Parts: sequence; structure tokens; C-alpha cells
Amino acid sequence: MWPHLQFCPLHHIELRNTCQCGVALWPFSGKALPFTCFACGLDWGSLPQRQIPRTRLGRELQLGLFYNYFLVEGTPRRMEYAAEILRRHEKEESMLSWNEHPQVIPYRKKFSLGYLVGRLVQAGVSPRDILPYG
Repeated sequence: MWPHLQFCPLHHIELRNTCQCGVALWPFSGKALPFTCFACGLDWGSLPQRQIPRTRLGRELQLGLFYNYFLVEGTPRRMEYAAEILRRHEKEESMLSWNEHPQVIPYRKKFSLGYLVGRLVQAGVSPRDILPYG
């Protein structure tokens, strides 16, 4: 559901999309109890759990903070504000004038949440740069 996020922000364990039997996991398949593999019947809580590696911790925490912010307090205007911060950040990084600056971030009204969050984290924009928006 949240592109780029590979570990649960609450439990810090790997998010899985397939059961150990190889079948895709669906929370509510209609063929089994919720959060149970419809093919083999395994409860998702019994799947092997891999802790988040230290090397991924910072990135995953940033992703989680951005998703939480946009899902709890997000509005189209706040997403536009975040996109503008990203444009400015990338313009400063490129050291080009506004006229020379490539159209790296499309100037459009709507972005998918996953696209925007992924680009913010990839660019190294901190959640603190977005959170103070008033």
C-alpha cells in the first residue's frame, strides 16, 4: 500500500507480499480468515520476521514520517507545498538558474502520494522541511 516502504514503521520488521508457500498475500481474500494465507492457511503472524537492518533504519523512518504526515494531515495544498520544496531543493542542488533548471519535478496539480514521498526521501529532504507548513 505504501510504495518504497519495506519495513513496518511501528514494529520495524520487513513487510512481506508473499507467503512462504509462494502465494501473494491479500489481507481480505474472501477465501480465508483475514490476514491468513488463502492457499496454505498460515496466519501472517507466523511468517518469518526479519528486523530492519541498521543501514536502512534512517530511510525507513523518513518514509514512515512522510507517509504519516500526509495520511493524517495531508491536503492537496500541503502536497503542492511539499512538491515546491522538492523543486527548490533540486534547483539548488543543480546550481542552475530557474530558466536552465530541468523540469525534474513535473509542474502538475496532482501527484501520487508514493511518488512524492519517494522523491522527497531520495532527494534527502527532511520531514522537518515539510512538517512546519502552516
